Amino acid sequence: MHSARADPRRLIRYLRWGVYGGLAAPLISMVLVVDSWPAPTVAAAVAVTVGIAALQVLARWSLDRIDPVGRPVDRRLVLAAAVVVALSTAVQPVILGVAGGWPFSVGVLLLLAICLLAMRLRWWHALLLALGVDIGAAAVLLAVRGPTEATGRMVGFWVVVMPVIVAVWWTTGWMLRVMRELQEARDRAATAAVSEERARISRDLHDLFGQTLATIAVKSELAAELSRRGRHDRAIDEMREVHRIADESGGRVRAVVRGERQIALADELAGARALLGSAQIVCRVEAEPVDHPHADVLVWVLREAVTNVLRHTDADTVELQVGPTPEGGVVLRIADDDPPGRGITEGAGLTGMRERVEATGGTVQVGTRDGWFRIEAVLPPGRNGP
Repeated sequence: MHSARADPRRLIRYLRWGVYGGLAAPLISMVLVVDSWPAPTVAAAVAVTVGIAALQVLARWSLDRIDPVGRPVDRRLVLAAAVVVALSTAVQPVILGVAGGWPFSVGVLLLLAICLLAMRLRWWHALLLALGVDIGAAAVLLAVRGPTEATGRMVGFWVVVMPVIVAVWWTTGWMLRVMRELQEARDRAATAAVSEERARISRDLHDLFGQTLATIAVKSELAAELSRRGRHDRAIDEMREVHRIADESGGRVRAVVRGERQIALADELAGARALLGSAQIVCRVEAEPVDHPHADVLVWVLREAVTNVLRHTDADTVELQVGPTPEGGVVLRIADDDPPGRGITEGAGLTGMRERVEATGGTVQVGTRDGWFRIEAVLPPGRNGP
């Protein structure tokens, strides 16, 4: 079970609120560092506050493009927020004067706007954007303030800070995309797991009920024939056997649903021989001891093959062979002497048989040869133990 702290949804929320908190950081810094508040400074602070409030709208728009949450931001609201940011930036030199501290407040607003845009870009696009803005800002500062020592320090500050801060915000956007893709992958994996489990239960129930119903049909027919011949004691025994099989099927169904499918292959071979014998079909079994971690797969193959013989053929003889392969795997062969050309189709039973065997890396071959219908399932070499 994964930790709640590693839940992608929670990490996505942390990153989103980190972006919103990053936009409020300049306001907090401004309150902490400013000792006096003359009128121009108050007006500039109000303009910056309005610009940052508009940036919150742009942040929501940018984040929703990376990780959609809820209703998308209206384009008209985004355009209005961009206009507000532009106006709050433009009024800073007017309020503070050409020689005032407007480069810092303007730089903060532009930097945050560029960071929000960079979150959506590829890394080299974001890098080119940061360098372009650096060059433009340096040109504006030199043109307005002149080539003074203070201007040089300011240009150097923005040249260094701009790429670093843009890189941090781009990384945040990249992490949001990774978290979203991780969440989508987990959702797809959960959906696939549910679908796979449903398919397994459906396939196992098909095989289980196919054999159970075939057995009940054979024994009921035998009981009716015995009763017709006056052998009522034998008929009663057969019907009791039918009752026992029906009663056991409930436990088998519960085992299938819980995924408890480990069944001894030797027991299934003995059961198949007895079942075919009840249907007056000669069953010849050649079985060598096998030890394979996926031997239970052959149990389901054997069940489906015997069920097909009982329900779809007029076979008189069935041959069952189990043994190791030279490579260290296991092979199961089922053959019946029903005349060729009986028109076996790739139904749910054979499809489920193939899916089980191929899931272990094995193969299934189905066909008619020398007047016998044959099914051969081969499991690859397996490793025992955990």
